[in-house]
Amino acid sequence: MAEKKQRGHNEGSVYYWKERDRWVAEISLGPGKRKKMLCKTKAEALKKKNEALRELEKGELATGSQRKVKEYLEDWIENVYKDNIRISTYVKYKKSIRY
Repeated sequence: MAEKKQRGHNEGSVYYWKERDRWVAEISLGPGKRKKMLCKTKAEALKKKNEALRELEKGELATGSQRKVKEYLEDWIENVYKDNIRISTYVKYKKSIRY
């Protein structure tokens, strides 16, 4: 009788989600945290799972806490873009972010 193969820890999984008619690639990010990626085909799901595992291993996968768009824009305008624009444009962007 053939032995049943089991995946090892942190290998991720690929399965079909019938309600959404999509394949799901899922990887573990840590205790109690998982990242899901929805795909149309099983091959695409396997490819995304493997890419995500490589990025996670290299430390390039975005796994941090989610930020609101307002927080991101404020950080971006202050630390990245401020030196490259006119003061009037800076003021206009800041007002737009507040609303």
